[in-house]
Amino acid sequence: MLYGVICMTVMIGIAALAVDYGQVSLVKTELQGAADAAALNGLTGLQGGTAVTAAQAAALENTASGAAVSVPSSDVQVGNWAPSTKVFTVNGSPSNAVRVTTRRTAATNNAVRSMFGGIFGAASKDVTAMTVASNTASADVTFNVGALASPWVAGMPNGTYAQCSAPTNSPFLVSGLTLRDGDKLQFFNLSGNIFVPGWGNFPVEGRTDVPVTNAARNGIGGMSGPCHAVIGVFLNDSAPNTMSAPASLDYLPWANRNQTSYSPQLK
Repeated sequence: MLYGVICMTVMIGIAALAVDYGQVSLVKTELQGAADAAALNGLTGLQGGTAVTAAQAAALENTASGAAVSVPSSDVQVGNWAPSTKVFTVNGSPSNAVRVTTRRTAATNNAVRSMFGGIFGAASKDVTAMTVASNTASADVTFNVGALASPWVAGMPNGTYAQCSAPTNSPFLVSGLTLRDGDKLQFFNLSGNIFVPGWGNFPVEGRTDVPVTNAARNGIGGMSGPCHAVIGVFLNDSAPNTMSAPASLDYLPWANRNQTSYSPQLK
């Protein structure tokens, strides 16, 4: 009988530890996601000196253990990331990285409470996560885009027609950039003007008083937006028409064009 009681006690203890481990792992994953989002958003504020507030705002949009993730300014650090040594230096120059730490600890009065660990003297558990997001490569690109270029023949062979034809109306191909899935591009300055024969000069945003809507063509998504605006199309190594077109985008409302971050699909 005594042996049975001892075995049952051990089994209950193991089960309790398993449940608590699962809870801690879940919170760790949530905190890591919040740190990732915060650090990436912090990058958008590097040039304007708003990296800390940008990171804090993004963290608050995430939850861990059912509560919003609040990050104090001391847990958001701006500095330099050296990719060759994988070392982050706080306040290092040039400033190309943001480090964010998210926490659920006893010191901050929000440690992860243990469901059963208190029986064994462990009423709570400290959990932290940390992310460094960096801009370690940059490029200044200056180019002229044909005023009659059509994004719906981008990446298509000569002779393709979609209201306009390739190569006569093919868009300008931006080269020299190596992009991987998940990479973040920052556009610090987009300037210039658009000259359309018979129409005159317009800013890169196009004629906001002349809205246009184009349907999807050649596997490239449809779009609504200002006439003659400069737009970009992200392609992979496959011809666009070998895959279905993504959902159409609407850039007619100002709010849809005035965004600090954007995650476009291919095409």
